[in-house]
Amino acid sequence: MHTQEWERTTGFIRTASGFPQLHAQLARNALQFSSRAQATRSPASPGGKRAVPANMFRNATGRNATSSTVSTDNFSLANDAIVPVYDARNVASLDLEEVLPRLSQVLPIYTGGEIPYGSFVTVGYTMTIYRSNSGMWTLGCNVLWIIVLGIPPTA
Repeated sequence: MHTQEWERTTGFIRTASGFPQLHAQLARNALQFSSRAQATRSPASPGGKRAVPANMFRNATGRNATSSTVSTDNFSLANDAIVPVYDARNVASLDLEEVLPRLSQVLPIYTGGEIPYGSFVTVGYTMTIYRSNSGMWTLGCNVLWIIVLGIPPTA
């Protein structure tokens, strides 16, 4: 995110979540997005430990998180999952309401290797707020998928 986008996003997240202070993973003046961390400890919550439903991270089709099919009810990808990157550069009209629920059926996988610097992309992600090991409330952004909308012309 650009600096001004970060400030607006931070304000929105703090207002929507009710947390007056949040920490986040920042590097080079940018918010970091990642897949789900591999955790070995139980998460802490304001009211103590909570039971996590057995199917909380399972998508509607019952496939595991590393499936190439992305479902809209996935909370985050596994730490070893490959983030699906879809190619919408040759789509005449992209109706996100129609496309998002079935990305893998509508858009082809991007096969151009690393996405070039300066490309125009849309990133689908979820946000979590958790208590870090140091006890601070922390924002995590969990990337789910990427849609490539445009890449710069080659030199």
